[in-house]
Amino acid sequence: MNTILKISAMATSMLAASFATTTVSAAENPMDSIGVAHNLYLECLALSKDPSISPLRRIVEECGFDPEMSTDEFVEKHQSMIEMDPNLSLEKRLAEHRDSYTEYQFSFFTRIDQIVSVAKNQADADARFAKLESEAISTLSAKDPTNRSVLSALSTARHSLRYWSAQEAKSGNIAVARWRWWKVLIIVCADAGGVAIGGLGGGAAASSMANTIINATQ
Repeated sequence: MNTILKISAMATSMLAASFATTTVSAAENPMDSIGVAHNLYLECLALSKDPSISPLRRIVEECGFDPEMSTDEFVEKHQSMIEMDPNLSLEKRLAEHRDSYTEYQFSFFTRIDQIVSVAKNQADADARFAKLESEAISTLSAKDPTNRSVLSALSTARHSLRYWSAQEAKSGNIAVARWRWWKVLIIVCADAGGVAIGGLGGGAAASSMANTIINATQ
């Protein structure tokens, strides 16, 4: 079975699990499909780990993502974004794009950073993200493209948190549990920033690259 068919086969069960565990506020996010699809593309990228090939190229050629431009253009446009230092805050990741958002819209990104800095565990982070996302849903109309960017980033952060928490839990290494929790939070920021800058494909690619870079420095 090729990679795209594997992803199609996983989609139904992952979507069902997502809606079964999603809070009411998250289910009302008009951009929640972005977070769900983000995790599906991460699953696809995990099946092919050739470090010589950019995840931006792999997400198009192996996972079937449509960037609405040529693959080469897509890679050239976003390669520098996915190669950012994984330890950068979301605020710093989005510094060049600050003028695209109002002060209130951008405050959601700085508040994601605040959650990352204080969250004690997955449940704590999930509850804080849900509260922030609920505020965004009630105040930001999805008719505005910049609001959609914020809502997409929030959905992605929540889904990314669950994905990477599950991945790190598989290690079963209690001795590095604290480090692994901070690794999860670091990648969540990379994911949210990637979606805000590069859309769905950029977010998944940024996530995969951040994981690779962090693992290489352990």
